[in-house]
Amino acid sequence: MAPETALRARVTSVASPDFNEQREKTNYKNFTCTFAIKNAHEGRINCIAYVLNGTVITGGADKMLRVWSPLDPKPLGQLEDDLAISHLVRMGKTSQQDVTLLYVASKVIRYLSIKQQKALFLYRDDNEITAITKINGIPGADAVVSFGTANGFVQDFHIKHKQIIRRAKLHRGAKVAAMVSQGNYLVSASPANGLIVIYNYKLHQLHREFSTQDQLIKSPSALHLMKGETLLAVADDRTLSIIDVEKTSVEKHTPGNTQLTRLFRLPLPDTQGGPVFAGATSTGQLKLWSEVRLAGDGKPGHEIDPYRIETLKVLKAGGMQGTTDEITDIAVMPNGAIVACGADKSLSLYEEKKGSDAACACCTLF
Repeated sequence: MAPETALRARVTSVASPDFNEQREKTNYKNFTCTFAIKNAHEGRINCIAYVLNGTVITGGADKMLRVWSPLDPKPLGQLEDDLAISHLVRMGKTSQQDVTLLYVASKVIRYLSIKQQKALFLYRDDNEITAITKINGIPGADAVVSFGTANGFVQDFHIKHKQIIRRAKLHRGAKVAAMVSQGNYLVSASPANGLIVIYNYKLHQLHREFSTQDQLIKSPSALHLMKGETLLAVADDRTLSIIDVEKTSVEKHTPGNTQLTRLFRLPLPDTQGGPVFAGATSTGQLKLWSEVRLAGDGKPGHEIDPYRIETLKVLKAGGMQGTTDEITDIAVMPNGAIVACGADKSLSLYEEKKGSDAACACCTLF
């Protein structure tokens, strides 16, 4: 880690000083950066995941895994791999109260035990693994991850059995760069040819396949299933678009949402009870949206708009100092706080502030 040359701090009053507090909702409009760490790795930070007790783990191009408390400028521990670490997936707790994670290093998937403080080899593919997601919401699939490869394959891997249980070449040889699993669906996208594949995991069959290039979405780089999996948010460097899953048609392009590289579902709703998702940009912004519906009264022009999203907040990585580099991943604490990592080697903590005197407060380690 770089030498500690300076520490600037302001006292910020936050809504929940306990990262483990279980909250039912949060006010995202009052989120601000309360702490930031510069040079958390010696290279680009590619991924981050929540561990437990207010700690997160990061993986980077410097081949290092590091565990952090978001309020401590020094790592709590670290582990070195032979290759750059590109993805992290938190699988959950075991019956032995261990937190288990998977991480990807090039073609390899490893199992990481926090309690045992060691990584175990699980699987090696013939091609680079370029996207991965845990299968969510399907009974019996809690130990399954799905990953995409550089040559267009989508494969399901059973962790306990340590074997591939499904393998399909779905993207016509193009690199799979984005995946999302929620409800019945597993969705994957390849920016090179604009192909999006929607797989019904519950029925184990292909649901839809379509090209976004026919609908003016040149290179889909990020995905988010929303509103009961009836709609799909798709991002490229020019816009954020809302697609009807059944019709596979773009129902809305949202203006001003450019240079998006990742989309994330946030577990806590906003103060109105609406689901919230986030988008990271290549210019160091984290945008938060609510999946809202307009209250219709039956009058012409007042109908419910099922495709509308509301911008709640636009956050800048690194607080007041800011960054123009890409936000690469985020982790969310039980109390709703967000930790973002970036290509500029930084970590940024965002929390709900209390009172106007806390505006833009940030503690940054250079």
